[in-house]
Amino acid sequence: MLPRVVRAFVRRTRGASYALPAVLVVPVYLAILAVVFELAFLLLAGLGTAYSAHAAARSAAAWQSIGPAEAAAVRPRQAAWAALAPFLIDRQHSLDTAGPVPREAATSARRHRTAAARTTVAVEPVGGRVRATVEFRAPLSFPVASRLLSCGRRAAEFPIRATAELPGEAHPGGPGIDYSPVRSTP
Repeated sequence: MLPRVVRAFVRRTRGASYALPAVLVVPVYLAILAVVFELAFLLLAGLGTAYSAHAAARSAAAWQSIGPAEAAAVRPRQAAWAALAPFLIDRQHSLDTAGPVPREAATSARRHRTAAARTTVAVEPVGGRVRATVEFRAPLSFPVASRLLSCGRRAAEFPIRATAELPGEAHPGGPGIDYSPVRSTP
């Protein structure tokens, strides 16, 4: 049951004339609000992507001289996923629409699996440096905003790319420590 004041407002002609502009303005206002929220989420995803690129480059620089080649290839990706996970919204729908999860992340928490499924990590040595490029396919949450921000791409995702370059820690003769036994002379 509507209160008496509301019923009287709706019945009057003046009330209806005030309601028409509100009905016309509210959808536009909500669309603008959705775009602002979506841009805030994309900004947060951009910060997370930049941080994950730095983490992948740092891990690649550390693992290039130690351990087997398989670990040196997997650890930068795992570092990128772990660095990006706190920046993600933890929803099952986001994981379901992300695509296949790499087998290295199959036993991880849902945020890590989502980060692994939505992220592409490429590590390459450049001279004495290591360059890591991370591309994250950020999910778009609001339907109106995703239509406006997609710009002809797949409507549910927005690709964000970040690159980080750090000095390598590999030494030409191994890890840089001589482990040969030293004989002391009496």
